[in-house]
Amino acid sequence: MIGTISPLKYVILDLAFYTFSFLFIYYVIFKFEASYGGVDILRLFSSYLYTALFEYSEPFERELSKRSVIKDVKVHLFMLNHDNNVYTVTIPELHAGPIAKVGGGYLISDLVNELSRYVDPVVYMHGVGSHELDPATRIDVRRVVRAVASKVREYLSGHYVSDECIGKMPIQIQSRNFRVTHIPLCERSLVIVSRLIKSSDDIPLNVYEELKKRVKLNWDNVILVDAQNYYSDDNTWDEDDINELASLLSKIGGELEDQRLEVRSCVNHVPKHAFGPIQFEIGDNGLITWGGLDINGKKVLLVIFDGNNLRRELADAIINEFKGIFDIVEVLTTDNHQYTGIARFTRSRGGYKIVGDSISHELIMRNVRRSVKHCLGNLAITHVKYYPVIVEGVRLIGDSFNNMVRAAERGTMDWKKHFTVLIILPILTMMILGIILGIL
Repeated sequence: MIGTISPLKYVILDLAFYTFSFLFIYYVIFKFEASYGGVDILRLFSSYLYTALFEYSEPFERELSKRSVIKDVKVHLFMLNHDNNVYTVTIPELHAGPIAKVGGGYLISDLVNELSRYVDPVVYMHGVGSHELDPATRIDVRRVVRAVASKVREYLSGHYVSDECIGKMPIQIQSRNFRVTHIPLCERSLVIVSRLIKSSDDIPLNVYEELKKRVKLNWDNVILVDAQNYYSDDNTWDEDDINELASLLSKIGGELEDQRLEVRSCVNHVPKHAFGPIQFEIGDNGLITWGGLDINGKKVLLVIFDGNNLRRELADAIINEFKGIFDIVEVLTTDNHQYTGIARFTRSRGGYKIVGDSISHELIMRNVRRSVKHCLGNLAITHVKYYPVIVEGVRLIGDSFNNMVRAAERGTMDWKKHFTVLIILPILTMMILGIILGIL
């Protein structure tokens, strides 16, 4: 038989319940944001789950947009014409992140797919900067893509007389920690940076600005490219790193003289499906072999994977195989985040696979060999036209993404405390009160 329970006991339990409800709301709404630099990690986590599990990016992009900075951005666009066949080289001053299916994660695939309507192939290279230069939303990505596509159409519909090609000769120089490759595209110079010991993984803007202060180059005509081709766990930069790289860059400015250049080139594209029907290492733009480049008789080979970094032994194998044929060989990746951060692709290194993790190295080498062989027989005189494409008012993540990552990491470390406060403590308190009041 159930006895009569004093209303006073129910009032006490109700007060305890409402008190914990209020504390729960206070803790979640106010305490969480205060504890993590104003970042609502519960909302951030739930919006990330929409992206990771359902590929629905709007909630996460909304969180990024709230903290975004608005800046004008530049895309370096080269139009190269050989035997009336036109291909493009694009180097955005943007970063193709933060993760797949969010903001700048669409940048490479959207840009390549759009430009491929007009020219083929499209060469994409990774410039300076890291996640601070991620477009916050896909809307911002599409604005950039439309601006570049408009300039491509303008070139194709015009009749341009090629200017005389003047520039410095190609060169590759190396130190203990860096390899620097200079590729002239007439008046503009591509300067490709590889890190040989630490991870070749983004050139931060502050490092770039410091290099500009220390090295006497015509920086208006120099485009720094991050090769992103050697992965390791250490991607830090210190004063010694900056000094060593500055010393190499100074040799380009001080030892090379301008001269008239004749450029012969060939570009070959290998689609991503050539590397297997199910793989999460090489993105939509597959493999680009830009080789040769024959500049006044100096032969250059650039092998560019549309991926996020590269296994060291694979990069070295490619370089070693072709350095007997070419004067300069370099391997690059685009830093594509097409598969980064999606739960089912996650790896211990932070949510992505690098090129060569799972794909057979022999399969990769076979495709590279075929592509190089094709180019060696199809070199043609090439005329180069450069355009700086300026896109105004693009929303960039800025430093907010790093703040969000740090907040999420701290929240993960504090999960036991949050679980205790939000779940265990209220249940135990209600049970103890129920026993004391004779209800349980």
